[in-house]
Amino acid sequence: MLQIYEIVYKRARNLREKLLSNKETSARKLFFYRFLFIFLPFDFRFARRPLVLPIGHSITYSLISHSVSQEGGGGSHRLLRKADLCLSVLKHQPTSAMQNQKNGFFVLHCIRFLLFLPSRMKLSIVIPVYGVENTLARCIDSVLGQSFSDYELILVDDGSRDRSGAICDEYAGRDSRIRVIHKGNGGLSSARNAGIDIARGDYITFIDSDDFLGDNTLSILMTRLSAHPDYDILEYPVCWHYGGPDQTTIKFGAREYNDMKKYWLEGKAYAHTFAWNKIYVRRLFDGIRYPANRLYEDAHTLPMLLRKAHLVATTEEGLYYYASNPDGITMDPDGRGLPDLLDAHVQQLHDLGLANQLTEYYSHVLNIQLDVYRFTRQTPIIPVPKFSSSDRRHLPVSHKTQLKLRMLNLLGIKNLCKIHRLLLPRRNNH
Repeated sequence: MLQIYEIVYKRARNLREKLLSNKETSARKLFFYRFLFIFLPFDFRFARRPLVLPIGHSITYSLISHSVSQEGGGGSHRLLRKADLCLSVLKHQPTSAMQNQKNGFFVLHCIRFLLFLPSRMKLSIVIPVYGVENTLARCIDSVLGQSFSDYELILVDDGSRDRSGAICDEYAGRDSRIRVIHKGNGGLSSARNAGIDIARGDYITFIDSDDFLGDNTLSILMTRLSAHPDYDILEYPVCWHYGGPDQTTIKFGAREYNDMKKYWLEGKAYAHTFAWNKIYVRRLFDGIRYPANRLYEDAHTLPMLLRKAHLVATTEEGLYYYASNPDGITMDPDGRGLPDLLDAHVQQLHDLGLANQLTEYYSHVLNIQLDVYRFTRQTPIIPVPKFSSSDRRHLPVSHKTQLKLRMLNLLGIKNLCKIHRLLLPRRNNH
């Protein structure tokens, strides 16, 4: 029994050294290493009987094949974690205990159990992909180049007609952390939901395939989350319209919110409901998915996630690069999705009990309503509160918005929408 123990320990140590020396290991190599590591007959009491060895090897081979297929090829970083667990079990067993056949038999079966525990990683990264063959490599490379590596990368090809799907497969063939879903075109919500459905991380985040992450962003954010496991959502800065004439960096300060209404209003979360630039604890999405067949789906979903959240934090570290792509999966150049955006915010006004109050948030929703009418001529749906000139003047909004509110009081919402449509060009600013 002691001899078998020494063999297993040596194999575990050798595996760990091989894994440490290979940052990127092919699925075939990982399969071979795992086979070597678990190359033990099922019943160690008969280990010296030659005829039992092939049977044990055959059964072990089948289990390994199943385990590898379940993990999508596995990853050297996850196998390394398992190797460390097994080494820890072996290392702390005294020789006297291992000489006892019953004790040794139990320990070795504990090791086998550890090896076949389902692998979990810290973070799931979901990237919806559609028609982005020119920017997809930049997006994926920004993830693979991160110093943080305990993640799975889920690429959801939403029926792309260009080479985007093939590019996804090429990357998946080179890195076992990447999983690819090919599906028919269903839109951004459908693609994100497909990724959420198979995500196995403790946390989840999203990146649009036109965009990319700044260096070391994940390491910074995941270190913060490890130090604050009570955070349900961590939001980080955005480089807005990267490469364009109006490029700017949006920061939200370093704050914590245990009152979600305060985060929405004082933190102005209503103005940056983006699905990306946030890391969420995975359980928030239990029972919640992005709404199908809607644009501005994140404005509908974030309020639902906040109802389940207890603590949200913002940080000034890390950076998400948002780059506009007129052909991308997220664009709405003709404003056809603005009614969806308005629906989400009007619902929030009611849910927060603010439908009859003049607030800075109300002025934000009013601007959306005016643009909806400008694009669609749909009947206005925003509630109109009663307010005095003094209430209006105390709002921290621009002079232009002050004028709109004054005209709202004087003319009513329908007439204000008509005047706004005549005066402004047909352009979507949201």
